[in-house]
Amino acid sequence: MRAWLRCYATKHPCHGFRRAWAALRYDERREVNKKKVHRLWREEGLQVKVVSPRKRAGVSSISAIEADAANVVWAIDLNRSHWNTLFEARVVIGDFKHEHNHRHRHSALGYRTPAEYAAACRHTHTPVACEIN
Repeated sequence: MRAWLRCYATKHPCHGFRRAWAALRYDERREVNKKKVHRLWREEGLQVKVVSPRKRAGVSSISAIEADAANVVWAIDLNRSHWNTLFEARVVIGDFKHEHNHRHRHSALGYRTPAEYAAACRHTHTPVACEIN
């Protein structure tokens, strides 16, 4: 389990032990206690450090890509991903959407994926017209 947690933390550096526990429980189908995962997570030194970034005026760790026309540079998240073509952006964003909707578990949805939640949702929302006299 320790090796699995290290691999998960490497693949998802922004996730904490709760998401790792949810992945173990629901994706890997392992019956494991959340407290045990938390203990192993701490012992392996996999804590996500919450550090507020220092403001730096006009300084970036990577060189800026100069856009000389509209739709030359696309980015999804301030220095983690950038693409050179629209096709490349569409492929990466499509993969992200699939990953998010079918693999990413949300604690607010009872550790279900958005696709699982939508399939199980029995609520029907009918907008009600507002009459103002």
